[in-house]
Amino acid sequence: MTAGRLEGKAALVTGSTKGIGLGIARAYAREGARVIVNSRSAEDCARTARELGKAAIPIAADLSRTDEVGRLAKEARAALAGRVDILVNNAGQPRVAPSETLPEADYRYTMGLNLT
Repeated sequence: MTAGRLEGKAALVTGSTKGIGLGIARAYAREGARVIVNSRSAEDCARTARELGKAAIPIAADLSRTDEVGRLAKEARAALAGRVDILVNNAGQPRVAPSETLPEADYRYTMGLNLT
């Protein structure tokens, strides 16, 4: 068996327990990278890490909160011996509703997660 193209690399993929982020995390792990898998749910992170095997490190964090972003970065650096070679900022979640009916809390959450 030959080494993958990402052997020895470290990746942090936010929003990596579903959809596009999960596909990216799977591809990186298959190519030999160590991958931090992330979502708000510790259960989802653990499930994804089990699927990906020894290549994956689960770290749950709500990226709409600045303190959680800082904690994720700190824990990722510690888990990956101080290095992150690849960063995929995939986290995002739409709250879909007509603007006049969208609750302000939903608006602020979406803007915090998707833009800030």
